[in-house]
Amino acid sequence: MFKRYAIAMTAATAAAFLALTGCAGDRSATTGAAPEAQAADTSSATQLAAGVARGLDIDYDKLASPAAAVAASELIVRGTLVGVTDGISYSKAGQAGRSAPYVTIAIRVDSALKGTAAAGSTVYAQLNATSSADVAQLAKAAQNLKVVAVLDDISAWAPAKGVSVVRPKGVAAGDPLYLAFPDGLWMQGVADKAMVGVHAETAEMSAAWGAPQTLDQYWAALQKAAK
Repeated sequence: MFKRYAIAMTAATAAAFLALTGCAGDRSATTGAAPEAQAADTSSATQLAAGVARGLDIDYDKLASPAAAVAASELIVRGTLVGVTDGISYSKAGQAGRSAPYVTIAIRVDSALKGTAAAGSTVYAQLNATSSADVAQLAKAAQNLKVVAVLDDISAWAPAKGVSVVRPKGVAAGDPLYLAFPDGLWMQGVADKAMVGVHAETAEMSAAWGAPQTLDQYWAALQKAAK
C-alpha cells in the first residue's frame, strides 16, 4: 500500500496528524478553478469536486500512464456513487484525535478491472478533502454520478507508531478500506460531456493517456493497459 506516495499530503492533513503528536500546522493554499469558472459549470460532478477539494494543495506523483495506474493500484473499479459520508480520523494511545481531512465515498460496483470486487457490491474509498467539506451537500451532488476509481488498499495502514486509523461509521471492520489516487478518481453525470476529476484535470494528464475526455475513454485506456 502507498507504493506511489506515503500519503497525498496537504497542510491540513499535516495539521490534523501533528495535533495528535503535540505540534501544530495550518493551511493556506488556494488552488482550484476560479469561482466564476465553478459557477459556470453546474454539473453535479463539478459541484462534488469543488465541495471536496476547493482550497487544497495536494502534493503527489502523477499516474504517468495507464500502465502505471494498473501497476500502482490494488483495485480499479467502474460504478456509481451511492453515498458520501465522513472520512477516517486518527487515534493516538486510545485517544480520539482531530478528524482527518477526508471524506468517504461509496461506489456501487459495475465491474472491476483489477482486484476483487463483485458487481453490485459496495466499495468504500477515502478522498483528501477540505476541512470545510459538507458531507450532506456532497451526498446530494454525488447522486447517480458514474465513476472510475483507481484505488490503494489502506485497510492495515498506520500513519505512525502509536497512531491508528479510526474507520468511518458505516464501514464494517471486514470491509476493505481504500484511498483514491488523487488523479485516479474521475466522475461524469448524465448531462456531462466530459469527465471531472476531484484533484486533477484532464489537461494535466500525460500524452501516454491518449487525452481521454470521458469515462468510457479513460476506462478503455486502463483496459488496454491491463491486458
